[in-house]
Amino acid sequence: MNKIILNVSKVFALMLITLATHLAHANILNNGEKAYTINVGTFAGASMEDFMELRKFGYVYSENVSGEIGRIFLGGYEDKKIAEEVLNFVRETGFAEATLDERFFKKGRDIYVIQLATRNSIEEIAWDSYQTAGDVYIYLKDTYVKIAIGLFENQTEADAQLERLRKLGFKDAFPKKINSVLLHQINAFDKGSPTTVLAENSSNTKKDIPLTSVKEEDLVHKGGEDLIQLTPKNKPIPMNYGDILTLKAPKQIRTNKRNSVRALQAFLKEQKYFNDKTSGIYNDKTAKGINDFQVENLFYTRYKTLAKTIQKEVNVEASDLENIINNIPSNPTTAAEKLKTKKEAIAKAFLAYVNFNPDADHNLETNDLMNEAIDLAFKDFKGEKAPFDYKATYAYKDYSQLIQHLSYIFGEEKNMTVPCWLFVKHPMEMATSFKADFKIQNCGSFLNWDNAQVLMTIAKDLNIETEKHSELKAKLQAKQNKLLILPEKPSNDEKQEMKAWHEVFWLAVNDWSDEDPFHAKFVEPLKLSYHRLWIELEDFYMDKGFSQPDANTLALSVLKTMLEPNFVSYLR
Repeated sequence: MNKIILNVSKVFALMLITLATHLAHANILNNGEKAYTINVGTFAGASMEDFMELRKFGYVYSENVSGEIGRIFLGGYEDKKIAEEVLNFVRETGFAEATLDERFFKKGRDIYVIQLATRNSIEEIAWDSYQTAGDVYIYLKDTYVKIAIGLFENQTEADAQLERLRKLGFKDAFPKKINSVLLHQINAFDKGSPTTVLAENSSNTKKDIPLTSVKEEDLVHKGGEDLIQLTPKNKPIPMNYGDILTLKAPKQIRTNKRNSVRALQAFLKEQKYFNDKTSGIYNDKTAKGINDFQVENLFYTRYKTLAKTIQKEVNVEASDLENIINNIPSNPTTAAEKLKTKKEAIAKAFLAYVNFNPDADHNLETNDLMNEAIDLAFKDFKGEKAPFDYKATYAYKDYSQLIQHLSYIFGEEKNMTVPCWLFVKHPMEMATSFKADFKIQNCGSFLNWDNAQVLMTIAKDLNIETEKHSELKAKLQAKQNKLLILPEKPSNDEKQEMKAWHEVFWLAVNDWSDEDPFHAKFVEPLKLSYHRLWIELEDFYMDKGFSQPDANTLALSVLKTMLEPNFVSYLR
C-alpha cells in the first residue's frame, strides 16, 4: 500500500497560517455564503491508512463514486485564503490534480443534529460506540472532528432524543443547527475499509488493494450534492490524551541507502560480524551481525542487563500547583476546585482554560480569570518591551488566543514548568505560542526504546562528572521534548552543526578508546547502541514525513541531547 509522506515542517507552517487568520474569519460560517474543502483526488481501493499523515492537518474523508472508486477530500475551511494555502501544500506532496471545492450554503438547508463529542483529526475514533446512538454524521474545521447524530427537522425533535442519549452515556450531548452541505455521514472508509460500497459486507474486498488514482474524466458522475465536513472548535481535553504519548521504536527498518547504516556496517565489519559490502542498505546480514554482536560481546550483555534493572532517573519533583495542572486532562472538575484555592497567575490562567467553552457565544468567567491572571503576572513588569498589551481587557473566542496569552504568563512565571499535555492536545497553538526557551515537562521519552536505554546506561557509566552540568542537562531535556512533540524541518546551518557534532563526538571518544585497550571494551557497545538508535530515530522522523536528510539531522539532534551532558569532559 502506497503511503502518503508529508513534510511535517510544512504542516506546521500551514497551521500557523490557519491560526494567524482564524480570528479575522471566526464568524464566516454564520455570515458567509460558502465554505471550502480540498478535493485530493479520486482513487480505487484507497483506505484511511493511506492518508494518515494528511490527518495532521485535517480529517480525511471519502465520498463513494462507484464500486471501489472514491473521491478523497481533506478537511473543511472557513476562509478561502487558508484553503488555497492547504491546496498548494497538497499539490506539493504529489497530488498535482488536487482542487479547491466550494460548498454553497444556499444549496443546502438548515437542519438539526445532536452533537455528541469532539475529537482531534489524528485520533483513532471508535465509531461503533457512537453508532449505538443513531446515524452518525460529522462536520469539520481545522484539525477537529465534531461527531453528531441526526437528522432532525427542528430543535423540538432533537430535544426529545436528549434523555435517551444521556442514558446511553452521552451526558454532554446538545442540539445544534447546521447547514446540510457541511455534514458528512460516516461510511466504511471512516472505519478503515477501502473505498468501496461493499466494504462492510463483502468477502471480496481486499485490504491490500493498490492505491490507484482515477481520472475524473473517466468517471460517470452521480447526481446530487457532495457533502463537506467542517471541523469544529476545540473542546476540553479528552481523558485518554495520555495514549498519544506512548512512544515505541519503529518495528521495521527502511532499506533505503543512508550513512547511518553504512557507519553501522563498517563497525560490524571491523568487529568481524559483517562480511558483506558496506552498502548503507539495511539487510538480513546487517541484522544478523547486530544479533551476533549482542550475544557474544560480554560488555554489551552486561549493559543490556543493567539497563533493564536500574531505576529510571528520577525527575525533579513537581510543585503542588504543577501537580494540579497535570491532573487537568484526567480530572478537570477536581483540578478546577483545587485551582480556585491558589493565588498564582498561572493557577487563574489554567482555571480559565478549564472553564473555556469554544462553542459558547460568551465566556465571561474565562475572560475575567484570564484578565486577572495577566494583571497578576505583569504587575511588576520591568522589561524593555512587553510581548503584548497587558493593560488591555480581552475576550476569548478560541484556544489560539487563550494559549498565546498563557505563554506570555509562563514567560513571566519562569519557575513554572509547561505541562506536556498542552503540546499533545493543542499542537498548532503550542507551535505558534511556545517558541521561547520555556521549561517544559518531561513528555515521555525516546528512552522507552531498548537501544536508547542501553546507550544511556553506558553513557552514565562513562560519565566522570556526575554531579556537574545539571543546567546543560535541563536545557537539553527541554530540547529533546520539542524534538519529540513538535519537530521542525532543520535549517542548513543545523545540518552542518549536527554533522560536525557527530564527527567531533566520535573523534573524542575514539581518542579515549585508543589510550587503553580496556577503554575500547566500553566503546564497542557504545558504538553499536549509538548507531542502532541513530537508524531508529531516522525511521521515526521519516515516519512523520521528514525527508531522509532532515530525519538524519533530527536523529543526531536527539542523540546530542542524550549524550552531551555525560561526555562534556571527553569533548573539551
